[in-house]
Amino acid sequence: MGLADDDTVIRLERLRSDGDDPLVYSVASIVRDAIPGPVRHFDWSGSLSDMLAAHGHPPVSSAARLSAVELPEDVQRRYSLGGFGPWLLISETVITPAGRPVLYAEDYHRGDAFAFNVLRR
Repeated sequence: MGLADDDTVIRLERLRSDGDDPLVYSVASIVRDAIPGPVRHFDWSGSLSDMLAAHGHPPVSSAARLSAVELPEDVQRRYSLGGFGPWLLISETVITPAGRPVLYAEDYHRGDAFAFNVLRR
């Protein structure tokens, strides 16, 4: 993510679903000083990009890698997510206007439920 050795991060793990249907498993690392105050008081269910922007760190660019992978074994066991086949993993580093990496995210999208269109320039 391009952090200094003494930087602190918040690690946020989320499982998003449509009712009982799991769709996205996410692990995000957010630079701690980008979010003021105690983290336990935040509503972590919304958009991390919107939250960062609201605190003066709007995402302006990112670098991402897309790959088809199996969900990690420990995650499959913990959340009963075995048997869904390959997931689409998007690994992304998000950058602020100052050029600072502020968020690293690994989002696993269920392969049978998502398709992505990518434009490369």
